[in-house]
Amino acid sequence: MSSYPLEAVKQVIDLVSDEGIMVKSYFQHFKYLWDLDKAKLSNEISGGKVQTLIVVWDGMPAKEEEYPLNTEQYLTPLDWAVSISLKIDKIFKAKNKHPDFRIFIIDLESKNTPDSGGFKFFDQMNGYVKALPWVEVISIVDNAYLYFTTLLKELSGSLSDDFGFATKKSPSMQSHIDQADLELIKRFWVSLIVKPENQGDHHSLSNILGPIIFGAGYINEPHIQALKNMLKSLELMPELEDV
Repeated sequence: MSSYPLEAVKQVIDLVSDEGIMVKSYFQHFKYLWDLDKAKLSNEISGGKVQTLIVVWDGMPAKEEEYPLNTEQYLTPLDWAVSISLKIDKIFKAKNKHPDFRIFIIDLESKNTPDSGGFKFFDQMNGYVKALPWVEVISIVDNAYLYFTTLLKELSGSLSDDFGFATKKSPSMQSHIDQADLELIKRFWVSLIVKPENQGDHHSLSNILGPIIFGAGYINEPHIQALKNMLKSLELMPELEDV
């Protein structure tokens, strides 16, 4: 069943342009987003099918198994955006030509995940970090008019008083890779996992990550699979093809 925020964003996209834009619900498409692999990324992004990926953070599916770790704080859409950016960079760096690709996160849920270190970091920068310029977090306000005008302004690049759209595009990997600092982003996200703010998570992470790395434990649980993909992107766990 589709969510109201997702349908609202799709209607806004129809007003702007739907060419090269993909809209996904984080709640509904959690597994799809985290399972994007090298083949899918190369095909869809390199081929120019998707230039803008908009993720509506309208929730997160519940864990299917119980274990002593609040995985939600490590698996927000922002964590996913970092993971996918590192994957794409690895694919295209050798070609020395990154794709015309950008990510918008429509934030409806960060208030319910106050322990997310990644969102705290972005919040301090008002939703835009120069080290990762093609990822932008749009925090939605309660007022409906501001909700839509915020979306229209951000997604079109510029919005005048008469709702005429300018041709300016938001930063992409292609246009801003030289201004990015993915190594800084990677080190920061590694620290979130290796040295979590919540000291109680340290032992929980160790107990869960150990079996994951050695190929056992919670194999089919979606949150654990997502965490596994995050570890691979951060090079804390080898890709099978690299072993």
